[in-house]
Amino acid sequence: KFFNVSEFVDFVTDKELPSYARKSDDIVISGYLDSRNVKKVVIPLQGNWSAGKNSPKLNTIASSTDALSSQGMHQNAMMTTLYMQRHFRIWQNFTFYNVSQFSEEMMELLNCEAGGRFRCPGLSKAEATEKLDKLLNATSL
Repeated sequence: KFFNVSEFVDFVTDKELPSYARKSDDIVISGYLDSRNVKKVVIPLQGNWSAGKNSPKLNTIASSTDALSSQGMHQNAMMTTLYMQRHFRIWQNFTFYNVSQFSEEMMELLNCEAGGRFRCPGLSKAEATEKLDKLLNATSL
């Protein structure tokens, strides 16, 4: 079984589960499955994302908007990922940063990276990523 339903329900209904994690259900489910050693299969991309092949048509404004909180969806995702890593002791070969401790400059770069031209005219996502990586002393994949 992938899920122990009662265990999973107990986890997601626990009052200790942060509210931001409740908004990142895909990460919660992925983390729970990983904690149970459920293996995932990554299907390689066939074609070109930018040409619209093999990719859904996304509304670029809606996909960068979080209607559930004042924070951006990417901030919820980052905080949830860090929480899941610590809670389940998973994803130990990755370094996740506590976005709530980012400086104003780092938050601007993060928002630029997540929202692209809608959040940072004049700076590309790649440039924002490069600057943020330097501040975090990280390397891009």
